[in-house]
Formats: sequence, structure tokens, C-alpha cells
Amino acid sequence: MSSRKRFLAYLIVLHAGMIAFIFWLDTNPFIVIGMELLLLLSFLLGWWWISRLTQPFRLISTGIENIRSNDFGIQLKQTGQPDFDQLVNVYNSMISRLREERISTSEMNHLLASIIKVSPTGIVLFDFDEVIKAVNPAAEKLLQKKEAELTGRRQSELSTKLAEILYYRQDQWRVIRQNARQIFRVYSGQFMNRGFETRFVLFEEFSKEIYQVEK
Repeated sequence: MSSRKRFLAYLIVLHAGMIAFIFWLDTNPFIVIGMELLLLLSFLLGWWWISRLTQPFRLISTGIENIRSNDFGIQLKQTGQPDFDQLVNVYNSMISRLREERISTSEMNHLLASIIKVSPTGIVLFDFDEVIKAVNPAAEKLLQKKEAELTGRRQSELSTKLAEILYYRQDQWRVIRQNARQIFRVYSGQFMNRGFETRFVLFEEFSKEIYQVEK
């Protein structure tokens, strides 16, 4: 049972007991009516105080539900109580900042996804457990593998030649020869994703540049 219901039950029991006590006294009817009116006024005042005191808690519950459901578009209304309105202002300011950061992050992620998609450099992203998470079109073309053939794979599930490229772990460029005709430049780096360090690999075919030099 909520605090509001408990306090309401307390008021009902208290005033009912007082009414019964008044009738038990068997005194002047006008005095009885006057006391009953006072009790009614007392009950209404108690009800008003219940509504006023529990309003901040209802707003707090609403705010908690908004945060829990990641709904940052709803702000709380002020209650007219100066002490609590300060908390409402802090909450609304925090929600506005979270909404702006969420929009900014969404736009940045969209821009990053667009760049990765059109990049001529092969890009492979990994999850926290070093499992291949995403492969861009350039990587599919260079490796001659579809994204579905690579995503969800671990190092042990790839051929030695593929693993040598995709699981290269040095943060500096290195030239890796796959065969007589294919040479790759590979780079591995990290970035923070949701507070965790996530790895990526960049690679591009180096064979054409060497061929041009030799020519």
C-alpha cells in the first residue's frame, strides 16, 4: 500500500472514530452538527495536504519512468513549491542535455556509418569479444567475401590468410602479402563504444601502387 493510501486510511479511521464518539456523548444537536462540520473541514484539509505532499513523489516517479524508458522528450511541470521546484528545474535541465547529446550522438553515428559505407578503404569493426561485428562494402570487395560470411566469426573460424589481415593488432601500418598478386597495407586501432574499448581494422590493397612503381 502506498503512503498516500495509508495516510488516507488513517484520516478515515480517525474521523469515523471521532464521529462515533460525538454521537456517543448524546449532547446538544447543534453542538453535534458543529463538531461534525469541523470534522468534515478537518478531513478536507487532510485530503488537500495529502494531494500536496504526494504530488512531488508522483513527479519523481514519472521522471524515473521517463529515464528508465529512455524518453527524454517529456519535462516535469513545476508544483508551486519552491524547494521541490528547484529539483524539477535540475531534472528538466538534465533531460534537455541528455536529449541534445542523444541527438548529437545519433547524427554522429549516422555520419560515421555513411563514411564507413562509402570509404574505399576496407573497414572491419569488432565487438567487445573480438567477434567481427560489421564489414563495409570495400572490405567485401578486397577480401572477395560477403559480409554474411564474415560477421559473427572469430579468429579461429577464419582461414590463416584472412585472420592475418583482420586480426592484425598493431596501431601502425604494416604491409602483408597474401599471394604473388595481392599485397595489403593494414592498420589496427581502438575507439570507445558505450564506455568499452572496441577494435577496428583498416586495410587497402597495396599491389597497384607497387605495380606502378615497378612499371
